[in-house]
Amino acid sequence: MNDFEPDIETSFPLDILTGNLGDEHLIEFSLGYLMQARQIVLMSVLLWEGASFLEQYNGVYDLRFGIRMKYMDKDWKVTPIDFTQAYKYSYIHPNNRETVRGLVVKAIVGLVKGVRPPVITMSTFDAELPEPALVKYRVIEECLNGLGYRTVDAYRCPVGHDRWHFAAAT
Repeated sequence: MNDFEPDIETSFPLDILTGNLGDEHLIEFSLGYLMQARQIVLMSVLLWEGASFLEQYNGVYDLRFGIRMKYMDKDWKVTPIDFTQAYKYSYIHPNNRETVRGLVVKAIVGLVKGVRPPVITMSTFDAELPEPALVKYRVIEECLNGLGYRTVDAYRCPVGHDRWHFAAAT
């Protein structure tokens, strides 16, 4: 990872990509490049229908964001999204965290306005996160509240993951 060259894409289109099955909607932007591996490091922000901890309900979209790689010479070839804190630290320098957080929020606004899910959930991938690591989730909660989604519930589950449940205003 020592050949990572940061180059954060601060101006990106809010075009929503939809997965093959139609249940994933995402917006991505570049964080930089791994030149030796010929890969673009992407931040992927997605709404995924049916992948929520509220699986018993229909029309629930889980909000997720993480990092994956896209091959420069094979536009179709991407790695799975990594949601871990450890991976984030490899590609987002502490000096760039606020910038990236703002860009994630920008992508969330584009997704929510484009998809208009009735219910959104969000969970931390890592368990037992300290309060400083939860700041981005609080910012996202405020963003969703500003878009007309009320916080129905927010809690830490028994295994230590923080979870949020939002519903569109009726």
